[in-house]
Amino acid sequence: MTHVIDTLELYRLVSDPRKNTKLAEMLGHVNETGRLFMSVVSHGEVRRLVFLRPTLALRNITEADYNKVLRFLGPDRLIDFDERVAETWAEMTAQIPAEDYPGVSSEELMVAATARHYNYSLITSSPKDWHQVLTDLNFAYVD
Repeated sequence: MTHVIDTLELYRLVSDPRKNTKLAEMLGHVNETGRLFMSVVSHGEVRRLVFLRPTLALRNITEADYNKVLRFLGPDRLIDFDERVAETWAEMTAQIPAEDYPGVSSEELMVAATARHYNYSLITSSPKDWHQVLTDLNFAYVD
C-alpha cells in the first residue's frame, strides 16, 4: 500500500526521531518499499514551523533536522495540491458538515484529500474520528 504522512507525524519525526522510534521504524519500513509520500501542504506547514521557531520556542525543529527528513523520504516524494486534488478536497468537504470534524484544520483536510484522491492511506496517530466521517479513506495508525 502507498501512504501519505500526516503533518503531525512529520512534525513528530522532525522534532525528535529518537523519542518516536516506533514511528521512525514504521516509516523506514514503508519508505524502503518506495511508497511513502508527503503532501506539499504538510511541507509548507512544517517549513512554517521552522521559520516561526524563534517566536514559538520550538526547541527541537531546525532546518537541518527537516532537511534530514527530506533526504530520508528521497526525491520526488512531494505530492502537489493541484487542481485535481483541490476538486477532491472541495467534494469531500462539501459532503461533510463542518461540525462533523471539529478542530480539524483546512490544511489537515487538504492532506486527507491528497491521500483520498490518489487512493493512498493516511499515516496518522490522530484519527480525530475521521474514520467515522471519511469512510472511504484508508488510515494507517501509529501509536
